[in-house]
Amino acid sequence: MGLAALNGLKIAAAGTQEITSFDRYLGFEQDMQDLAHQLIAETEQGVLN
Repeated sequence: MGLAALNGLKIAAAGTQEITSFDRYLGFEQDMQDLAHQLIAETEQGVLN
């Protein structure tokens, strides 16, 4: 931003993305944990080798 100020400019930003609800985030986190556990179990059983 210092370079912009040196040239008499300003920096602005805007976004249109909606904030993800916390409940949805928790559901996604749980899904990823379940997937990780499944992959670990399959690796240990030799399914993925």
